[in-house]
Amino acid sequence: MTVVFLGLGSNMGNRKENLTLALQLLSERVGQVQKISRIYETQPWGVQNQENYFNLAVQIETKLWPLALLCRLLHIEQDCGRERKERWGSRTLDIDLLFYGTYRFTMSGLVVPHPRLRERNFVLHPMAEIAPHWIYPGSQLSLTQIKEQNPDTSWIRPCEF
Repeated sequence: MTVVFLGLGSNMGNRKENLTLALQLLSERVGQVQKISRIYETQPWGVQNQENYFNLAVQIETKLWPLALLCRLLHIEQDCGRERKERWGSRTLDIDLLFYGTYRFTMSGLVVPHPRLRERNFVLHPMAEIAPHWIYPGSQLSLTQIKEQNPDTSWIRPCEF
């Protein structure tokens, strides 16, 4: 079993419902969900002219190897209505593999840890909430320390439902 961390985001349709469905499908198809952050509302990153996102982070224990896991994540996105039209464009659901245990690797279509994780508030805030002392593989820095050093100035706020 391997501990993995995923980042989820949605800015189309019922964003909260999209994330809730994704969590259910992750539990059914990927592995045991161990921790879930609060939902955060965030401004779009990359393409600015779109609706705000709801983002969260989740910790899961899985038996899946990295490429099998990626395949399942892509199928869950599709099952939740994701259409890939534009990079960083609007989507019903986006699931990013942030960490696969403490491994670092590059494969065709997959880089772990996620290559832009250290630059994004919408990933670092929920991750630091559920794994504040997690050491970024290949560094001596915890996610909390990386969050504090992050140059991203985009706004992020916890949702109150």
